[in-house]
Amino acid sequence: VVSTQSTGKMLSSQIVFILFFSLIFCCESQIIKNAERNIHITSHIVRQSIQIELDVVIEQFIFLLTENFEDKTSFIKFYNENTTELSFKKEKNYFYVQLNSNILLVQIVLNHVVFPFPKEIDQRSPHFAKYFDSHYLFSKYKILSQETKVKLPTTRVESYSRLAPSILNGDLIKYGPYHDIEPFKSSDLSIHFQTTIPFNELLSFRREIEISLWSGNLAFEDHFELLNSGAKIIGEFSRFDHQTSGSTASIQNFVVLLPKNTKDIYYRDDIGNISTSRISFNEESEFLNLELAPRYPLLGGWKAKFLTGFNLALNNFLFVFGNEYILNTTLLPIIPETSINNIQFSVLLPETAKVTSFVYAGKNIDYNLSNKFSYLDLSPRQYITINLNKTISDIPQFIQVKFIFSFSNLLREPTILVVSFFSIFIFATFIRKINISINNN
Repeated sequence: VVSTQSTGKMLSSQIVFILFFSLIFCCESQIIKNAERNIHITSHIVRQSIQIELDVVIEQFIFLLTENFEDKTSFIKFYNENTTELSFKKEKNYFYVQLNSNILLVQIVLNHVVFPFPKEIDQRSPHFAKYFDSHYLFSKYKILSQETKVKLPTTRVESYSRLAPSILNGDLIKYGPYHDIEPFKSSDLSIHFQTTIPFNELLSFRREIEISLWSGNLAFEDHFELLNSGAKIIGEFSRFDHQTSGSTASIQNFVVLLPKNTKDIYYRDDIGNISTSRISFNEESEFLNLELAPRYPLLGGWKAKFLTGFNLALNNFLFVFGNEYILNTTLLPIIPETSINNIQFSVLLPETAKVTSFVYAGKNIDYNLSNKFSYLDLSPRQYITINLNKTISDIPQFIQVKFIFSFSNLLREPTILVVSFFSIFIFATFIRKINISINNN
């Protein structure tokens, strides 16, 4: 009997062992039939679109980023062949995508992966930059065939890595197709090219929003610290040369897209109002183009601080459910081709309102809570602040602030005004009744 029990246990162990390694073998046998990667380096912000075709339909696909790109990824989304967005979980540089298909589309936006080279130039010299990547798609699966196309901002290419087959045609470099690429294989790709586009980088951006339920207004004030992070200009700056022949990749203006119903727009810096701004309506995007020109052109390494402000109707952003209020708005204005290092977003709630949650990117996040007084306040308001870093501002990013507020408290400010004016009137009447004249009697 003992022998029979021992034999049964051994058989059970062998079956579990075989099933375990069968699962591993099944997962490892998945291969990428074809991969196409398009890289757009039309500015210092790099956009990659990747199409992956698998040999079989799978439920979960593991997508990898190289460690160099892990902390430089501002945006990543996954779609199936019907362009339906897919859910995923992230662990370091591993993305576990719920696929249920054999086609995966990936959209990636990268920051700080294009570097000025040389790092210092004079005012008249052309501006060059370098981009580093891998010839192969970084993957844990074997790739049977892969092709990469790189779009550049100009046709002047000083050098590029030449892993055959590769060809340069104008401003487009084509790599591949490469065949039978083993998992985790890498090969250094580098491109040295000329660019005439300035490197717009916001060292810091601070947005302050004030909610006024009494006036039905949503007031915005955005603070910018703008840097041209291209090659630093050495030597003296010549205004004459700049006006006659221009300067290398300098920031002449700065475009911010605002909602079409924006009103009361202003543009200032520490000195005062800046008159060099222009507003136009973009019929294609249905946004207002706020074109801001700094007081001086921003050459490589130069920066400027300024702020803009505007008002919007509150009823387009605030939703009411009894005593619960939900504010839906954007984290950032839309600023084309601009990277942002540090973001501070603040909301000043109405007096007596209490925040319940702060949602960003579909998740509840932690926030800092403080108090602040505003006009006609008897008690301090709640002031909510969050801090984020490393993103881009030409992709809308939404936030949601939930708070509770009693509608009866809306009468506080009108009551204060009525009582104040009535008190002044009574006091003035009382003063007029007092005889303060001096006579002989």
